[in-house]
Amino acid sequence: MKKVFYIFIALSVLCLSGFGVYKGIETKAQIGLYNKPIEIVNGQDILPYKEKTPKVAIIDTGIDLTNKFLSESNISQKSLNLISSSSQQLHGTMVSGILVGDGNGKSQPGGLIPNSEIVSIQAGTDMGLSSKDLAEAINVAIEKNCKIINISLATKKNTDVLKTAVEKALSKGIIIVASAGNEGESENFYPAAYEGVIGVGSIDLKGNIMGTPNLNNIDIFAPGKDILTTTVSEAGKGLFEGSSAATPIVTAAFTTFLSMYPELSAEELKEAVIANASEKESDGTRYKVLNLQKVINEGEKVFKE
Repeated sequence: MKKVFYIFIALSVLCLSGFGVYKGIETKAQIGLYNKPIEIVNGQDILPYKEKTPKVAIIDTGIDLTNKFLSESNISQKSLNLISSSSQQLHGTMVSGILVGDGNGKSQPGGLIPNSEIVSIQAGTDMGLSSKDLAEAINVAIEKNCKIINISLATKKNTDVLKTAVEKALSKGIIIVASAGNEGESENFYPAAYEGVIGVGSIDLKGNIMGTPNLNNIDIFAPGKDILTTTVSEAGKGLFEGSSAATPIVTAAFTTFLSMYPELSAEELKEAVIANASEKESDGTRYKVLNLQKVINEGEKVFKE
């Protein structure tokens, strides 16, 4: 009986390793968000967006608030468990730097929405978390009145408790942006695979799809190759890649657009961002890449009339 119990626990845990990779900075050129990644998403003169924005939840591991590139950030933390050591803060710290890092965005981690209020909900560790904890974290984000939820991780398990939490958030007009993974072209990853959730895939600096993700889980792609962000290392910075890194870039785009047009519904926001993505094709596969400039331009035409 104990053996069966352990197997069940193993199957119900979310693994983070397939969604984002920390590479360090020793042998790689530094690619700040304000350079190539912003060019790819056509965010020049838009990002970083420095106005006040709606509250954003990051559901992940904890965040190392002692990082020197997060010292000016407006981050509050809520933990669902007692684990809070720095070894359990790597993944969440990397995600947060892409959103609200206060470096120069070139040789230092600079966030895309640096003045945003972030609610960090630590639902697990760098080894993973359960679908039950993920569902609880979504409910906490609802209670905290977050308008957008960033989830840079996923599970293969479609559980009732997770689906119910996602549906509750969506029914309240909350936008959920979730990583769809880097591998597993025939597998579904949740919550990205749920209807209404924005599933995110990653592209390299040439605009090519990274890995072999399930395209049915992906609504939009964004840069996810060698992204300079905050870490728990002594240097405080390092390179991050994969759909975990691409997801907060899409979250930043939704946050920016919602800030400009707060009267829009979640469905109107989703339609505007997805419909105005750039159409790409590679090896016979068509896919959409975030195009923030086009979204803003179309918004000015449609929503300011």
